[in-house]
Amino acid sequence: MSDLAVQAGLAVSTTHRLLTTLEHSGFAHFEPTTSKWHVGHEAFAVGASYVQKRSYVAPALTYLRRLRDETRETANLGHLDDGHLVTLSQVESREIMRAISPPGGRCPRPARRWGKRFWRLGPMPRSPNFATGTGSPQ
Repeated sequence: MSDLAVQAGLAVSTTHRLLTTLEHSGFAHFEPTTSKWHVGHEAFAVGASYVQKRSYVAPALTYLRRLRDETRETANLGHLDDGHLVTLSQVESREIMRAISPPGGRCPRPARRWGKRFWRLGPMPRSPNFATGTGSPQ
């Protein structure tokens, strides 16, 4: 918990209080045998509803499978959010080496290998530096 407190910039006591509050609401779960915190069922439900709102996830699976088969790589579907890619869905490669990026993962766009090939629905951003991650969408 102290690592989480440092990352969040909070005191350990504040982090513990927040986590126990989240646990009471089902958003976090403490495993006493390992002394580790995990995502709770309510947080999972919120995340699942986020994906359900995105009506393009289910139809995209056919294309993700085809892309995976043609490239022999893991195919990811992501949503651009404030300069970050959020993984919505993925079809894992059949190869031994696989990309590890669970749905819900969020990282800066240029940091993602799969960000090299990125399809966007709608018009492309006007900023000339957006492809390098230094610009911002219009």
